[in-house]
Amino acid sequence: MSDMPRTVVRWFVFSVAVLALVATGLWQVTRTRFQSIEVHGHKISYARQGSGRPAIVFVAGGYAAGESKLPNFKSLFTRFDTTSFYYDRPGMGASEADHEDRPPLRVVEEMHTLLERVGIPPPYILVGRSLGGLYSRAFAIKYPHDVAGLVLSDGSDERQVVETRQLNLQNYPEPPPSDSNLTKPEFLGMTKIWNSGRLDVVGKLPDVPMVVITSLHHGSEKYSVPPEVETLWRKLQDDIFQSTTHGMHIVTKKSGHAIAATEPDLEVNAIKWVLETARTAEKSTKK
Repeated sequence: MSDMPRTVVRWFVFSVAVLALVATGLWQVTRTRFQSIEVHGHKISYARQGSGRPAIVFVAGGYAAGESKLPNFKSLFTRFDTTSFYYDRPGMGASEADHEDRPPLRVVEEMHTLLERVGIPPPYILVGRSLGGLYSRAFAIKYPHDVAGLVLSDGSDERQVVETRQLNLQNYPEPPPSDSNLTKPEFLGMTKIWNSGRLDVVGKLPDVPMVVITSLHHGSEKYSVPPEVETLWRKLQDDIFQSTTHGMHIVTKKSGHAIAATEPDLEVNAIKWVLETARTAEKSTKK
């Protein structure tokens, strides 16, 4: 990692980790029955509720390894008239840790196999937050015929570190160099992606119903995000949105990175819109 832009990377990892932990604490966990299954040599913990199609697959953000991210989706998990599915990636919750680096291609191939193994057929509506948004896009590029829609809530972009390097951040405090997230397999698997600004999945996003939800307010009382970075973040989110001809880009100033903690109805309504739009499209193709 000696060639990495450590100031920029630590800023990014630190801010995402702090925001993820704050969001986790805002939801009160109710009982959800987890099951487990072995995929690619690792026991993976997952939960499913409801029935119907297309299934909604919730894809968690990253870096708070050791904790289940299901609390972040608790307010949404049972609110749709279809199958809802969530899983803890290796190293999260009760899922066994993966000691290999975990680039996006490895993550999405694992998720695809998991969905097949647990018997949830495509197509899927992927709801990705933060790093889960990047994984959702990578999954859709890799398996375009298996995706019926996307909801990306302040989703990460593969170019964010490359483009942030070009900004003048020398006047802003650097997060502690002891940040343990720098050594997580999931983060190490992203090193090549952050350095190149390119995903390790070849292709383009399918033109499916998509909602991009973007926050214009990140950071915390103790750690402010430079305004230049906020402007860049909005630009990257706009660029993602341009890949669909049938969608919405919702921009909010009320919420931070954990949008659903402050404005849960934004995500609920976005998912409902994508779900109904995907179902309408499926009906029209069968006529």
